[in-house]
Amino acid sequence: MFKHIHIVLGLAIYFLSSCAPSSVREARSTISQADSMWRAGQPCDDSLQLAQAYATLDRWQWFYADEYAHACYHYGRLLRKKEDLVSSMQVFINATHSRTHDYHI
Repeated sequence: MFKHIHIVLGLAIYFLSSCAPSSVREARSTISQADSMWRAGQPCDDSLQLAQAYATLDRWQWFYADEYAHACYHYGRLLRKKEDLVSSMQVFINATHSRTHDYHI
């Protein structure tokens, strides 16, 4: 029994340490900025930041489902604009599989 607790605890520590909370804050900030630009009618064209935010929130989507769905939307739009239609659709599909309750996005 003790052996199983150590394995579960070790896996939990590994998972939580693989993505530092500062990167989650950074990703959420990036998505918040992208949302603000979207509401103002401007596209967010920073592909590196959007890609990093999408990848980070993908690992944390259980906790940040709404932010993950927004990341999928913004990153998917960027991929579509760059004519990578297959990747764009996969990202949009990932948003529909998230646990978000933000059906507007």
